[in-house]
This record gives sequence, structure tokens and C-alpha cells, in this order.
Amino acid sequence: MSNYTLQNDVAPDKEIQRLDDLHDCITRYLGGRLSFAPLETLSPSSILEVGSGSGAWAIQAAKQFPTARVTAADMADLPDRVLPPNLVFEKMDLTAPLPFKPESFDIIHARLVIMHLPHGMDMLRQVAKYVKPGGWLLMEEPDDDCFWDNGGPPGPNLQALLTAWHRSMRDREAEPCIGRMLASELRGLGTFAEVNSYYVDIPLSNQSSSKDTLSSHHLHFTDDSRGVSSENQLGECWQRTIKSIIPIIRPRVFKYGITDEVLGGVLEELGDPEKRLTTRMYFTWSQKL
Repeated sequence: MSNYTLQNDVAPDKEIQRLDDLHDCITRYLGGRLSFAPLETLSPSSILEVGSGSGAWAIQAAKQFPTARVTAADMADLPDRVLPPNLVFEKMDLTAPLPFKPESFDIIHARLVIMHLPHGMDMLRQVAKYVKPGGWLLMEEPDDDCFWDNGGPPGPNLQALLTAWHRSMRDREAEPCIGRMLASELRGLGTFAEVNSYYVDIPLSNQSSSKDTLSSHHLHFTDDSRGVSSENQLGECWQRTIKSIIPIIRPRVFKYGITDEVLGGVLEELGDPEKRLTTRMYFTWSQKL
């Protein structure tokens, strides 16, 4: 499993906290929902999360759909926590073919997972086969090329770290900018009745550039004041995530010339109130023919 690009070398409780924090902030950004997809119109009997992490999304799905069997799949065990009775965990190597039959699930979800897998598009094509007709494939991935400071390149330390991290991922045949490629790949499969794609430029400097991001994209949120605050909260969370994964990726980026001095500069740039740092994340939700 060493081909997975984001190995967890930090204390498990800190990693669980990071993943729970990220899930909570993304859920808040989604208005408390599991996805932008209209899942409330579905009565699913089977749900799969590929790369379940701390289990937070799978637990939320199991509570929202108590009659569905929810399968959480990951390389590492779920933390020791209370699980809904309709949630099961299956430990498996996500870099290998998954042990499911075609058209087995009404909903499949993956968040910030396939970017780390060698040949991530192969995994995308594989999981697309597991979606039932009429079911939904929910994919959420970043485009790290769109890491900007006020629309231009970030500072020298951040730029150096991003360059090194991207090289380390691509040397392992993973793709850090896979988010922007999802929609075209899904449409090219010809097996989805609709493919929806939406991106947010996450404001790491707590300065959302949008007055009403969500409603302006016709995503049916009724509280028009919610967009800015939820974007900024997501940005604060994303900044915490970047800071917390630096110890995880440190051994790998050192091989590409990054030093502790550069990493210290990254932390300074992230905390600089004069900057307007943003990074981009894509949400796709696609319904099977």
C-alpha cells in the first residue's frame, strides 16, 4: 500500500480530528447535506464510500438513510467509535480492483481520495461501473494548480512546496490536479445521464471573494447570507489541514529539495494577513443512465 501518496505518519487521534474537522466544514458548506446531488429524491438500499477515512461521511449517510446498507471502504481501519447499525466497514487496498459486482450501489462517494491513487482515473472508471442505473456517483477532488495569491502565484516557499509535492505524487503516477478532469472523464464514459460539476476557490486567508457564491450558482440554498461565512470557515479549515499534513509529507518532499526552512516559510505565508490565498476544489455529482 506504499503507492498511496498520503501515508499517515502522525498520531491517529490527530489524524481522526483532522478528518472529522474537514468533513464538518465541507458539510457546513454543503448546507448540512451529503452532496449537491438531490439525494433526498432517492430511496437507496446500498451506499458505498471509497476511502472512508474517519468514517464521518459514511456515518452521516447511514443516519440519513437508516434503511440502506452503508459500506465504508478504506486501507486503514475505522477509529473506535459508535457506528450506526446499518454501517459496515471493509478494509481493502484501494490501489487494487475492488471486490464488488457491477451496479451494486445506489450512491458511491469519494472525497480527496483518487488524487492520491496511482492511475486515479482507472479507479474513477472502476467505481463508475458499481453505480446502479439511476444512482449517483459523488466525487470531490482538488485542483492544486489553482493555488493562488490574489489570482497570481503564491509566495516562494508555498510555490516550492507545491512543486515538490506535485513531483512526488506524479512520480508515483498520482494526479494532484485531478479535480478539473473529473467532469470530462465522466462525460466521456457515456454511462451517465447527467454530469454536474461545480468548483469553489477556497479562501485560505479568510477573505471570500463572493457575496453569494452558492445561490449565484443556482444550487438552491435559501439562506443567501450563508455563502460567505461557510466559504471562510472552509478556508480556515483548509488552512488547518495544510498545516497538519506538513509533518506527513515532510519525508517525501525532502527528497525533492524542500528544507525545514522552506516549511517554516510556508507556515509564515499561510498566516500572512496581507495575502489572499485560495485553492480550488471541484464537486461532481453524476447520475447513471
